[in-house]
Amino acid sequence: MAKGTVKWFDPKKGFGFVINADGQDVFVHYTSIDGDGFRCLRSGQVVEYEEYSSDKGLQGKGVQILDLKPAPEPVKTRPVTVKKSPSGNRRARK
Repeated sequence: MAKGTVKWFDPKKGFGFVINADGQDVFVHYTSIDGDGFRCLRSGQVVEYEEYSSDKGLQGKGVQILDLKPAPEPVKTRPVTVKKSPSGNRRARK
């Protein structure tokens, strides 16, 4: 089994890349992640997987998450106030 760090993973597209010990990109599809339900990886997570070479390059299967990273901080936004214009239409003001 190889170990690597998640470079990026797009949950909408269902794939991403892990960087292996040699610094090479390893393609990972969501179906290759062990577990039930929604399977996703986060950047920076440490994973263990079986690495194999295909005609498209290095790929990983049997991916197991070894290091759970905390959820990212929520984005902080400013409150928006809504004021009525003289014509009665509502307009958002910053």
